[in-house]
Amino acid sequence: TTVSTSETTTPSTTPSTSPTTTPSTTPATTPCPLQEQPLEPCDFRDIFYLLDGSESVSGPNFLLMMDFVTSVSDDLFNSSTAGNYGAAVGEFSNSFNLNSLSFMTDQTAFNTLVGAVNQSLGITNTASALISVVDFFDANGRSLGTLGSNKVVVLVVDGRVSDGDLGNVNSAIAALTSRGITVVSVGIGAGVTSVPLAQQQLLDFSRHDSSLVFIESFGSLSGSAVSVVA
Repeated sequence: TTVSTSETTTPSTTPSTSPTTTPSTTPATTPCPLQEQPLEPCDFRDIFYLLDGSESVSGPNFLLMMDFVTSVSDDLFNSSTAGNYGAAVGEFSNSFNLNSLSFMTDQTAFNTLVGAVNQSLGITNTASALISVVDFFDANGRSLGTLGSNKVVVLVVDGRVSDGDLGNVNSAIAALTSRGITVVSVGIGAGVTSVPLAQQQLLDFSRHDSSLVFIESFGSLSGSAVSVVA
C-alpha cells in the first residue's frame, strides 16, 4: 500500500515581470500523519513486537509466534523503505520481559535476538506490558516527540487480559494514544475468536478495525504475515 498525499499549489502573487524568486520555507521532510493502516511508509518506522508468553500458549505455538515475527520483519527489512525501519521485541505474561536495548536496523541481528526470546509461562497481563512498551518508545524511539511518526506495536496474543490487569487497560490505552502509537492486534485461537471480551479489548487497544487480525489457529499464523504488513 502507499501513503496518499495531497499537494496544494498556492497561486503566485509575484508579478510575472519580476525576476525575484522567494526561497521555499517548506522543510525537506515532514512527519507523516497517523495511519489507520499503520505500516505505511513513513520518515521512521519503529515497530515493537510484543509476544504473549502466558501458560496457555504451548511451546510449539510460541515458536510459531517467533517465526511470525521474523516473517513480518523480514518483509519490512527487505522493503523499499528498509533504511527507515527499526525493530524491537519483548515477551510478557506476569511481567514484561524486554529483549531489545534499542530499535534495531540490522536484519540478521534482529532475527538472532528473536530466536533467543524465552517464554515465561504466567498469566496474560497485556495492559501492563503495553504500558512498559510505551516507556520503551519514550526512551528509545527514533522519532521522539513527533506525534505523527509511524510508531507501532504488533501485539500477538491468544486470549483476553487477565482479571488482575483489567485496572490497567484504560491507562494503557491513554498512554498509547497520547504518544501516537498504533497497536496492530493479532489474536489467535478460540481464546480470542470465540470470546467477545477478548476481541473488544484488542479493538480498544488498536482503536481501528483495520488494525485487527483474528486467526483461527497458530498453524495459520505464518500465512497471515502479509495481512499485517499490507
